[in-house]
Amino acid sequence: MIGYLEEKNGSDRISGDLDPAAEYQRVRDAASDILHGEATLTDVSGLDEKTITWFNRMFAPPETVVRELRALAAEPWSGQPQIERLRTLTSSQHHLRSSSPG
Repeated sequence: MIGYLEEKNGSDRISGDLDPAAEYQRVRDAASDILHGEATLTDVSGLDEKTITWFNRMFAPPETVVRELRALAAEPWSGQPQIERLRTLTSSQHHLRSSSPG
C-alpha cells in the first residue's frame, strides 16, 4: 500500500521516525496486542486515535495539508505539541518542501 501511495504522489516517503510505513506497522502491532491480549478502554481509545490520525495523515487532500502546515508555521514556537502536529500532517517530502503562498 505504501508503495502505491509513493507512486501516486510521485515522492519518496519520509524516512526515519516519520516513515508512514513504520507508523502503520506500529498501529498494526498495537491492534494485534489488543486483539490477542487484554486491553483497557484507554488502550482501545488510544489505538482508535492513532488509527484515525494515520488515515488522516495519508489520505487528507493536499490542499488541506498545505493549509494546515502554513497555519502551523505561522504560530509562535510553543514546543513539543507543535512537533506532534507536524508529525500528524506530513507523509511525504512534498509536504516538507517550501512552496509559494496560495
